[in-house]
Amino acid sequence: MNAVVWFDRSQEEDWRIDSSASSLAAYREVVASSLYGGPNPAPALSSGPALAVESIGLTSQPGAHIATVSAAPLRTLKSKRARRQRLSYRLSRKAKLLIAVRTPRSDGGKTFNTLIRRATQRGKVGLRRLVRRHDLVRGTYHVTATAIGAGGVRSRPRHTAFRVRSR
Repeated sequence: MNAVVWFDRSQEEDWRIDSSASSLAAYREVVASSLYGGPNPAPALSSGPALAVESIGLTSQPGAHIATVSAAPLRTLKSKRARRQRLSYRLSRKAKLLIAVRTPRSDGGKTFNTLIRRATQRGKVGLRRLVRRHDLVRGTYHVTATAIGAGGVRSRPRHTAFRVRSR
């Protein structure tokens, strides 16, 4: 802990620690926790399931020859069809999502990071958005997804890959 700030007088609002019996009791409970050197255990930071990226994969389109992304075989897409694909995801609870797409070495091995700012539990995002409208060259692309919770807590990254073949 770096500092505690309180007000000793009433200005616009009465923010004093002892402005009421319940506010004084709440203050005493907080400062008695082990976070501030007190004997009481610290409260749990989160309730509910641990933050995790449960699944991530490319949505299939007719004639795109796509298998499951998270399985060992890579998805193989033709470059024209690949640009129209969407990446779908599912998280254990609502959170922001950071998606990194690494291009093949033949394309310089660039990494494109995209932050999905709207906290959702599931969704889809266009592959063209993830690679910032760049053409998809032939090769293997690696995708990493990391959920970011309200307090900035990050989940374990989940990885997948797909392959683009020539037109």
